[in-house]
This record gives sequence, structure tokens and C-alpha cells, in this order.
Amino acid sequence: NDVDGKIDCADDDCAGTAACAGPTRESNCADGLDNDEDGFIDCSDTDCSSFAGCQLPDRESNCGDGVDNDSDGLVDCADTDCAGYAGCGTGGSESNCSDLVDDDGDGLADCLDPDCEAEASCQGTLSCNSMMGCYRCCADNDMQCRVACTNEATANARDIYMTINECIYTNCLDACDGTDLDACMACQEASCMTEINACGSTLADEGTGEGCYGLIQCMGTCAGPITNGNADTCPSDPGSVCFDGCLANVDVSSIDKLNAVNGCISEKCPACMTISCDAECVVQTSTECTECMAPCSDCQQSECMTELYGCIFDRS
Repeated sequence: NDVDGKIDCADDDCAGTAACAGPTRESNCADGLDNDEDGFIDCSDTDCSSFAGCQLPDRESNCGDGVDNDSDGLVDCADTDCAGYAGCGTGGSESNCSDLVDDDGDGLADCLDPDCEAEASCQGTLSCNSMMGCYRCCADNDMQCRVACTNEATANARDIYMTINECIYTNCLDACDGTDLDACMACQEASCMTEINACGSTLADEGTGEGCYGLIQCMGTCAGPITNGNADTCPSDPGSVCFDGCLANVDVSSIDKLNAVNGCISEKCPACMTISCDAECVVQTSTECTECMAPCSDCQQSECMTELYGCIFDRS
């Protein structure tokens, strides 16, 4: 109207009028518009800092997607969050396949590294299940001991182990950050049980017919894993070797029946996971042992008899 080159609300003459009163903050953080006309759209506007859709992860959540997930300026392998990711090595190859060291920095030491798959030192005999038992023999955080266990496993066992790790890394990275073990276990049970269960069924394809009941009886004769062993003792742990012998005598269906029993007890009878009756059960038929084990035994009889019968009557 005043021919000053500024039209309607763009003209200072209209400042303060009702028709030209815009929002003072970003009123919608997901509409692609600069609602308050401050030059910042949606999540780039500080007004949206508390909006759920504008929250960024606090670590690189995917180390191979070409995206800076946590917006710290470091993408994928350049981010220290990805230091343990197998695809973020330093290049080269594993120069020594039995030194218990990740020589090429790709997150895979010795026989876990594909560079070593043809090496004589990597033709082990432990099943995946026994390799895991060997890990439990290792003292906490003794990675060299764990590598020694891995070196004594079969190639198939190591492949299954890597598949489990990949599933956990893909689905449970945040839950398994070391701060909440229960949350980590819950995530693994929800997302990776197919991969985890495969670890218990790797030896027996053509068993000799001992059945699930025979498997339980056999395992009962095995020595338990060594507590807080090391790289010299754990891979030859007699408990692991014994368990392998038991598994070799049954077929996969018998192992599946035993897994069903263990799964039911784990899910429905938490008392069995925490009860400790070693002192009372030096003689397992004693009254003291029976009384101590009652909370676990009663729950099993109430909640898991279908699975228990399925195993007990599998004897051929």
C-alpha cells in the first residue's frame, strides 16, 4: 500500500497487528516448516530439543550404515564406539593364529578370524556348547582364556558363536552395555534364542540312541567346569570334554527335549535359578537336600511336568 517494496506482514508497519502475530517457538517439530520463522526447521530448532523424535542415540548404534548415528562428527568405524566391531579392523591379516592376540585389530583373535580357518592350530574338537562351558571356566574378563577356548572349538562351533554375537550386537547393543544384566538377558531371550539354542545342538546329528533321559544321566557324571581357570587349564577342562561325549550319544531331538525342560524351568521357576543347596545335598537323597530343593522341585512338578515327561520317557 505504501509502495516501499514490503507487502503485508513483511512490512514493519504491520508489526504487532493480530494478523501478523506468528508463533514465538517451533509449534510442530515434524512438519518440515519453520513455524516461528527463526531460520531453524523442526529438530534443528532448539525449541524441539525435548521432542522425542529429535533425540539422538548417545553412541554409534550401527557401525556399517554410513551414518553418524550419534551426531558426534564421527561416522561408523571412525567413531570409538565401534572399536570392537569386527568390520573396523586396522587392515592386514592375523599374523599368528595361536598367540591369543587380535593381531590385525579386526575384533577377531586367532581362530575366530577367517584368516586362520585353514591353520592346523584351529582344527579343534569342542562343540559350541562345550566352548561356552569353557568360557565359564575362565576368570572374569580373562579374554586370553576365552580365546584359548575358542581355538579348541570346531569351525562350526565358532560360526554359531559368531552368529550369536552378531544377533546380540544388532539387536541388544544398548541393553547389553554392561549396566543391567537382567535387561541384557531379556533382550537376548526376546531376539536371539534361535541362534543361542543352535549352540546346544551342534554335536549330535546321528546319535547312538541314549535319549534325553540318558543324556541327563550322562551329564550327571561329568565333572563341573573349573572355577576361575586360565588359558592353560580351561580348554582341556574335563567337564567340557565329558559333556561332548554325552551329547555325541544322542540325536538332536533329545537335545531339543532337554532344552525344552531347561527353558520351562528358566521361565516359570525362578527359584531354581537362585537356590543353593550344595551343603545340604552332599547326599542327594537326604532329608536336608529334599527340604532345601523343595521350592524348585515343587515348581517343576507344578509348571513343567509336560516337558519333564517328554525327556524322562525319551530313552531310545
